[in-house]
Amino acid sequence: MNQRKEKISELIRKEISKILEEDIEWKENLLITVNRAELNDNLSTATIFISVFPDDGQLEVIRLLEILRPRINILFRKSVPLRTVPKLEFQMEKIG
Repeated sequence: MNQRKEKISELIRKEISKILEEDIEWKENLLITVNRAELNDNLSTATIFISVFPDDGQLEVIRLLEILRPRINILFRKSVPLRTVPKLEFQMEKIG
């Protein structure tokens, strides 16, 4: 991965993590971690890999993220200094 792509990926990871922590209400006793963000080659799509604890909350979190994606996109666009903001996709991190 080139240096620019790495910097943008890390910026996306940090900002999405901040948005999910500060701007989205989750049910109690649910821990959501943004593990990494991966950009496609033309920087048009960012896949955000998350993990959820406890595991039985994964499906609910993915569904909610899909519903809230427009709101998350708006908050993300306001918080990053990028001319072109990538489309966000959320995916559970495969562990093991």
